[in-house]
Amino acid sequence: AVPFAAEVRRRVPSIPFGMEDLPESQAQAPLLLDLEHGSHLILAGAPRSGRSTALRTLAGSIARLTSCRDVHLYALDCGNAAMMPLADLPHCGAVVSRDQVDRTDRLLTVLLNEIARRQVLLAQHCYGSLPEQRAAAPVEERLPYLVFLVDRWEGFVASFDELDGGRLTQNVLRILREGPSVGLRAVVAGDRSALLVRLPTTIEDKLVL
Repeated sequence: AVPFAAEVRRRVPSIPFGMEDLPESQAQAPLLLDLEHGSHLILAGAPRSGRSTALRTLAGSIARLTSCRDVHLYALDCGNAAMMPLADLPHCGAVVSRDQVDRTDRLLTVLLNEIARRQVLLAQHCYGSLPEQRAAAPVEERLPYLVFLVDRWEGFVASFDELDGGRLTQNVLRILREGPSVGLRAVVAGDRSALLVRLPTTIEDKLVL
């Protein structure tokens, strides 16, 4: 068993990035991304409703509150390049724009390969989840959480849905399906169409701006 103090040190805090309205209780509460036990998140809203700002705020909170050994960040920018400054964060592995087709393909392939690698590793060591692996493994062997930000889902669909038989779109959907069990959390920002097609079947949490 891992001593309680050691287990606490290995935990990653929930990441605040806004305030959430709770109309039924007439209250507000901090909006958190729970990397350990949460799910993917859709941020839906009209242009200029704050979608990109929410993603940038989330990335900034990750950089402020966590070590780059504990969280790795990746972003796919299908909008107006609002995600590009995130490339300067030490946590950030890559920021790719939709006009960079080859880099987009490589990023999705890297994430799929990492998901497959983790699935094998967790199974080999009989870990039921990434938090379990991080609680049991030595510091140098702990797997980091992966956070995948997608800005303007409608732009991604317009650019890639018909490219190569929709292969890149299918790769994103596969990342969303298989990622949670190995510590990948996605936050997908888009217009209201993100609530209507494909994504809701793989994403439990939805926030309307």
